Amino acid sequence: MQSSDDRINLIVDGVDVTNVTLVGRVSNKTGRITDVTFVLDDGTGRIECSKWLHEAVDTNEAEAILDGMYARLHGQLKHFQRKRTLTVFSFRPVTDFNEIASHFSDCIYVHLYNSRLRSSVPNQQHSSPIPPTIVYQAQAVPPTNQFSDQHINGQKGVTVEAMVLDFLHHPTNSSRNELAIKNLIDEGAVYETIGDHNKSIING
Repeated sequence: MQSSDDRINLIVDGVDVTNVTLVGRVSNKTGRITDVTFVLDDGTGRIECSKWLHEAVDTNEAEAILDGMYARLHGQLKHFQRKRTLTVFSFRPVTDFNEIASHFSDCIYVHLYNSRLRSSVPNQQHSSPIPPTIVYQAQAVPPTNQFSDQHINGQKGVTVEAMVLDFLHHPTNSSRNELAIKNLIDEGAVYETIGDHNKSIING
């Protein structure tokens, strides 16, 4: 945290953070006619959140969120009288646990992105032009795409990127891949476009 001009900024990976995406567990929800307040626990800490209810859609969103549920929300960090709060722009319940795992991946990605960006421009702090930062404390993630001990199957100094490219060059079982694609088509997750070798993802 850094303070300047009577305003306290949250700095994460060298980036001034104001707008955030959080995924966490809702508790202490209190609904009123004009707003709803609750506490969100994302695993790194708890923050008080408030959402103003301007329209009927906002009220419906608020009623869908209950104590004990996981929710995804977008909002702006505020700091008043030494207390940090979040003014929520939008929020919705999390209905698929994969979304929580995906959020962790997003946090790791943003952390690595900001760390690399900061290391490429020494002694300089970045502000708004960086993509939206997701506030979540990733634990001890190395700042490069290399494993810490660098010994994979006796190969020293092999990067993750090199291992992935090496894996992609291995022969594949075409019939197994075609069966998987056919199943995705049958389930409606993928559809054929022009010809048999062009596929497109639905709702992707």
